[in-house]
Amino acid sequence: MIAEVERKQENGESSLCRLFLPTESELFGDCCYSEDGTYNQIEYYKDRRNRIKCNRKGGSPDWYWTASVWGGNSTYCVGVGDNGNSNGWGASTELYVPVCFVIQ
Repeated sequence: MIAEVERKQENGESSLCRLFLPTESELFGDCCYSEDGTYNQIEYYKDRRNRIKCNRKGGSPDWYWTASVWGGNSTYCVGVGDNGNSNGWGASTELYVPVCFVIQ
């Protein structure tokens, strides 16, 4: 079953949820663009190939969002490129999101 996990919010509080977007630190282990080092890297994402997502079944690799905001710039968020590397992208751009969950 999908477990409830505790996710920290910007105001210092936390909430329980079953689905979440990963942060820059969960995907890459460190933070190049955000100041969001709240979580440790998820083991699965240590392999860069596992960070590459396709835009549809059998489709080509595409960019997607993380839950991290680019440090010091409210109009940019941290994204993951079609090569699995981190980058910043304008927050008004339409991109995919990787929904994560924990199986218990």
